[in-house]
Amino acid sequence: MKEPNIRKITRKMGIPREHKFMGFVLFNPENDDFLAMGTGEAEMYFSFIWVKSPVHARKFNSYAAACRLVERLELGTRVIIMMAFDLGSHIGVTELPSFCRTH
Repeated sequence: MKEPNIRKITRKMGIPREHKFMGFVLFNPENDDFLAMGTGEAEMYFSFIWVKSPVHARKFNSYAAACRLVERLELGTRVIIMMAFDLGSHIGVTELPSFCRTH
């Protein structure tokens, strides 16, 4: 799986350079919340902690790592992998543009 080029994406989307990329987050659009963490063994049970703000969401350094967790926990139809940016006063998120999706 090819990792998205963050610099290229932010430039194409017109995101100012001063808005630092913080990582990839998992967003559940059905409940309008973000994955903060999970506990337990995937084979036996797994419980999730979801939060309303991306500030407290688990941030993945790579798209591949986010995809692996989505696949491992079978969250594929439930979540959207989004990009999180530090906007100064808050954290902004945006969905990956279609030109860079790898799955």
